Amino acid sequence: ANLKNAYVVMEYCLPSNRRADFLIIGKDKLGRKNIAVVEDKQWERANMEPSPHEDNIRIQRSGMMFDEMHPSIQAESYGIELFDFLEDHGAQDEFLLSSFAYLHNIHKLTPNKREVLFDPKFDEVRETTPLYTAKYKKALMWKLKHVIGHGGGSEAWKELCELQNERN
Repeated sequence: ANLKNAYVVMEYCLPSNRRADFLIIGKDKLGRKNIAVVEDKQWERANMEPSPHEDNIRIQRSGMMFDEMHPSIQAESYGIELFDFLEDHGAQDEFLLSSFAYLHNIHKLTPNKREVLFDPKFDEVRETTPLYTAKYKKALMWKLKHVIGHGGGSEAWKELCELQNERN
């Protein structure tokens, strides 16, 4: 995606001890520090169905169905938690946050997966936390390039680490 000097953190430990799959940190073309929270799912072979629980979908693993948070809701919740952390440290105006869900190995959505992942009950969250599949990787890369593709990732990461050290 040509993310010039972006900083990538895998399995970032949030204050709640939940882990965000990726933080990608950099600056936008106006020089503002940005953090992109990316929730990555490997659900190519997973069967899925609607869940009766509001924020969840049902995913089959090891032959059993489990409720899991919709990937966009999960990514959004990580972004909210990170914003709350920044706000607690008076740094909410120093970083812009965005969140995305990425299903990197789903190249073609079956009608069933499309129905579950793009259920209208998730429309609102997908407006602010879009869900991308492998087919739309270029769209995700374009978006990331605009929010974090202009350098400064390492210095922004250091600033975030300093805030974390204050927490500990």
